[in-house]
Amino acid sequence: MIDLKFIGLDSNQVDRITSAGIELMSAITDGIGSDKGIAVWDEFSSALGDDFKHAIFCAMLNGHQSGSILVGRGKVDDTTALVALIKAIRKYTGWGLKEAKDFADSTYTCERTLKVASGSRSDAVREIRSTGATAN
Repeated sequence: MIDLKFIGLDSNQVDRITSAGIELMSAITDGIGSDKGIAVWDEFSSALGDDFKHAIFCAMLNGHQSGSILVGRGKVDDTTALVALIKAIRKYTGWGLKEAKDFADSTYTCERTLKVASGSRSDAVREIRSTGATAN
């Protein structure tokens, strides 16, 4: 999780802004070149502050844009929450019931990496967190 508490954002806002920032930088660099991408990148710090620019950069380094989500259930042992987690996993991965259940069961003892489409990462994180599991 990126810590942007200094500007009063909650975790869902942080995920949305980080994803959008990464997508914007990728689109500019791919579409009009790295020189323009660097120019826009430099403007992030002047417009929003170095901390914000740093948060986006760290998210890029940590694979935030790749669609990887670190999922953990901890000691939550609620059947309703487990069913909701399995449904969310199936929705964002396209997996079958057995594969999604096996993944969800494995998050009880340790965090696991879940791969989803990068464009749906923020929605997947939000839905997984709504089940009581952790998603970063």
